[in-house]
Amino acid sequence: MGDYGARDFDYIGKLGYHRRFIPHFGASLRGYALDFEIPNSKNTLHLGVDLDAEVYLLPYDKFSPFFHAGAGMLFQSEKNNWFTNQEEFFKLQYGAGLQYNLNARLNVFLKGTYHWAFSDEIDALNYGKRDDYFIDVGIGLTYMFGGNKEKNTNKDEE
Repeated sequence: MGDYGARDFDYIGKLGYHRRFIPHFGASLRGYALDFEIPNSKNTLHLGVDLDAEVYLLPYDKFSPFFHAGAGMLFQSEKNNWFTNQEEFFKLQYGAGLQYNLNARLNVFLKGTYHWAFSDEIDALNYGKRDDYFIDVGIGLTYMFGGNKEKNTNKDEE
């Protein structure tokens, strides 16, 4: 987290919706909860929402690198009293990852994301020239709901 030199690993849980408009390009909307281990701060919880554009370099292969970028909001409040003293922060994020298609409906991915907030108050310490930022790295699963992913290329002969 931004102004602190030593940082511990914390948890983050995400749930999202992905939509591919064409094989190489899509968008995602994600909501998440995360906990920063911030020294000398209140017991806070952070909830966020991100909207990203996604570019898949090899969409027809089993293994595909991808890039994503977008904007989001981060909401911060005390864990045991969520509706009082809530603060909101606008942020931008970008990152890259690797996706492996297990089958037509299930993918596993590894990705990293850099989040840049337009505030120096997220970590309860206003210090330095730059706004706060955080990085998340994780693995996950994507399950595709809906219509048939494979296109039928066979034409009926007359």
